[in-house]
Parts: sequence; C-alpha cells; structure tokens
Amino acid sequence: MSRRPTAQDIREFCMYLETCTDAQVRGVLERESKAGRVTYVRLAYPIRDLNHEPIG
Repeated sequence: MSRRPTAQDIREFCMYLETCTDAQVRGVLERESKAGRVTYVRLAYPIRDLNHEPIG
C-alpha cells in the first residue's frame, strides 16, 4: 500500500501537470490509474477537462 500524498506532493504534481501537453496528461492518467494512485488521477482529470477532451 502506498502512502497518502502530502500537501507538498499534491502541489508539486499540480505544478508538473500545468507544464504537460495534452498527450503527456493522458500518459500521466494512464500511469497513475494503473498504479492505483486515485488521488493523482483525480487531480489530473480537471486538466483534461479544461482542454476540452473527453473524460473517461
């Protein structure tokens, strides 16, 4: 079982997502989903939505 992300982890992840292309965000979503890191998946979904991409 992985540890819960800290507030710092979440801030850093969000800053990273802001620099990603749409394709990179899709890759992040896939990787984090496969790893079962739900918190990170939930953080990445709004980024896709803002880019007008289908969610799911």
